[in-house]
Amino acid sequence: MPDAVNPAQPTSTELTAIKEWAKEDTQAKAIISRCCSPIVQNMLGEELTACQQWNALEKLFGRLDVTSQFELCDQLFSERLKDTEDALQYLSIFKNGCSVDAPSWTP
Repeated sequence: MPDAVNPAQPTSTELTAIKEWAKEDTQAKAIISRCCSPIVQNMLGEELTACQQWNALEKLFGRLDVTSQFELCDQLFSERLKDTEDALQYLSIFKNGCSVDAPSWTP
């Protein structure tokens, strides 16, 4: 998160940077929230930044299965986000394990 040199009177450039960061953080937290169950969402505090939420998820679930982690990383690196309209397809790979328009595939 960008900080103002003088927090009582941020410059217009600093204010713009802070607003842009807050907007992007809110969008990232919304994506994280949509991908988590209500129980997991409750474990992630709304006061946390998206980065802090991501790190909390990593601590909670990051070491459950090394093979699954490898497969997920492999799928992630093979996918490319071309534009914003492609985002739902990109995220569906994590939710469903395969591309939306791919033939039925089971891991």
